[in-house]
Amino acid sequence: MERVRSRVGPLDRPSARKVPQNTGASGTFVEPNWSRRYLCDKSLRPGSIESVATQKISVTLETTAIERARKAAGPRGLSAYVDAALEDKLERDERRRSFLAFLDEIEAADPTSEQIKRRAQRRASKIRDTVSA
Repeated sequence: MERVRSRVGPLDRPSARKVPQNTGASGTFVEPNWSRRYLCDKSLRPGSIESVATQKISVTLETTAIERARKAAGPRGLSAYVDAALEDKLERDERRRSFLAFLDEIEAADPTSEQIKRRAQRRASKIRDTVSA
């Protein structure tokens, strides 16, 4: 059987087999044997290739963090690993800001009187003090 040729690099090439044009009377289809990397990383799956503008930058990181990141990144490379981590962090920050804005809206519309709020804050403070001791 012939291997599928793709535009990805040799480390990124899935170990897929080309399905013969004539599948025969049974119509059986041979599924490609995608590596675990393809199954875990959505950006590497077939049909998900996007043209993304990149920019080279310089950052200063702790030596131990760089070593750990290189080991975790494996063959896909440190840049791809750091890029994915940065995307995840930006997404989490955006969700956190949205959640805090939502809480601000709820607090602004809260009909509870200031006296009750102060009493609740005092009780919460006493509970925190008791738990901390």
